Amino acid sequence: MVISKDTIIHLPDSVELVILRKTKKVKRKYRNSSVIQHLNAWIFAGKPDTSQIYIGRQEYLNRFEGKIVRNITIQNVNVFGGTVSYSKPNEELSLIEKTGNRIHRNTREKTLRNSLNIKEGQTLAPYELSEKEVIIRNLPYISDVLITPKEVPNSDSVDLNVAVQDIWSIGLHWEPYATSKGLVEIYDENAFGYGHEAVIRTRYNSQRSPAVGYEAYYTINNIGNEIVRIKTGFSNYFDLKNLILDIQKDYYFKSSYAYGLTLQKYQNIVKFPLHPTGVSVKEINNDIWTGRSIPLYSHHQFDIKKPQIYFTARIASNQFSGNRYVSANENPLFHNRVAYLGSIAIAKQWYTQTKLLLGYGRIEDIPTGYKFELVGGMEKGEFHDRPYFALKTSQGGIVDGIGYISGYAEVGGYIKNESIQQGTLKTGMFYYSNLMRAGLYRFRQFASIDYTHGFNRFKGLGESLYLDDYNGIRGYVGDSVRAQRKFSLHLETIAFSPYALWNFKMAFFAYSDFAWINAYGNTPFKGPIYSGFGIGVRIRNDNLAFKTFTIRLGFYPRVPYGGTIDQFEISGSDRLRLSGFKPSRPDFVQYQNQP
Repeated sequence: MVISKDTIIHLPDSVELVILRKTKKVKRKYRNSSVIQHLNAWIFAGKPDTSQIYIGRQEYLNRFEGKIVRNITIQNVNVFGGTVSYSKPNEELSLIEKTGNRIHRNTREKTLRNSLNIKEGQTLAPYELSEKEVIIRNLPYISDVLITPKEVPNSDSVDLNVAVQDIWSIGLHWEPYATSKGLVEIYDENAFGYGHEAVIRTRYNSQRSPAVGYEAYYTINNIGNEIVRIKTGFSNYFDLKNLILDIQKDYYFKSSYAYGLTLQKYQNIVKFPLHPTGVSVKEINNDIWTGRSIPLYSHHQFDIKKPQIYFTARIASNQFSGNRYVSANENPLFHNRVAYLGSIAIAKQWYTQTKLLLGYGRIEDIPTGYKFELVGGMEKGEFHDRPYFALKTSQGGIVDGIGYISGYAEVGGYIKNESIQQGTLKTGMFYYSNLMRAGLYRFRQFASIDYTHGFNRFKGLGESLYLDDYNGIRGYVGDSVRAQRKFSLHLETIAFSPYALWNFKMAFFAYSDFAWINAYGNTPFKGPIYSGFGIGVRIRNDNLAFKTFTIRLGFYPRVPYGGTIDQFEISGSDRLRLSGFKPSRPDFVQYQNQP
């Protein structure tokens, strides 16, 4: 791009402006070279980290507030060879790209209009447009979306152009855990163009009998004009059996109500500390909740400038059968119980956009805002009837010149005999840096810290902290060291490569994990420092539904004795997202993080 010094333009916040002198010209013969293509792709990718001309997306949309929507046009962009703002001419596409575009079934217009839920004749609200872009972009079968209002001359009306790009929704995934066990799955994240997800998975283990098991799940992401997610399916492999129906609806602009229903029947082998051979335990889980949001100081629902107040209620029943080895103070995770919970929360959430964070070039929506929540209720249990309380707070956002910082703090517990039982205190922070450069490579630094403190905990499973992939050191799993206090620190540097093969992009990473866990005393720091270090590469194509392919090599100077170590790992993971600040169902403070 060549721009004279007296030119003024407005650009979205994910585009960096590069100004060259008028005398600097690029020779025609180099325009199509791979070097120039790489340079163009990476100059205009990612969150800018040098001088830029900026106008916020929301500020742009505010110009159209109060306009009447005259027409809405849905534009399906090719999966390959284009973006929501630009498409290659068909003659410039490769044979593979042309074939893929012909075979792919675009999302049906009715499905997109239902997700958009904006009608001709209604008054335009800019906050709604921004939120609908976020909602549609985060659907599993969508790569990107851009809603562009166009003013109608000599009127108070606008036309909306909705450009949507799908991903190639059919995928195959194989993940070997060892030479004799693993899983294979085939899935379609946009079945028949209706936005439905279907997955069939086979698990195999030659050391088990039967050696093969199966799973099948089907998910519907919207019903009519409501963004309602319905998932149903079953698992039947080895000792595990699961049958589930899950319905969840979130708050959004036109709907101040949220709700959820979960019906689940589950069975698995559980290894209790004094019974290492394991016993079969069955569980029936019925969970229902509903909530209502009310805007504060504004007539606009989800006005980003104003907070919302949320009222929610929940009933959750967990009923077990089988030999659970339970008593009043032992294995409370397996107590039969019914919880009646309610919460009141004040929260504010919006999004900023960036690239090259958890994705590999697609636009990503980063939640910013805060939440303060008070949870209370009663649990009627097999051995106890106890009140429960919790306080939860979190906040996060972009800090100029530094990056994104978020933090949280939670405390909760049961009240019995004028004391707190099974109490949990958790706090932590998460950070990612602005994009940095070294040649054509882009870098980010990630860091997170987490501290968990349990007090007056009971005995048995779920009542002690330990280390594993999700709770301390990646690649290590072991419960030989158990405690009620734990501190963990995670550092990671990631380098996004400018090179791609058929749009498969690579990101190299190096990490350091540290954990302090101590069974004695009031602080985890009196115990030893456990650690893990490693390097690896992640490979992903944002045009495809394929999982992110990860190869990782780890080194462990010190870990607790008796656990298992995966020094070399090949795995796949779904698209990642940052947690937001919009409340959901009332819940307990989770003592141990779950995958």
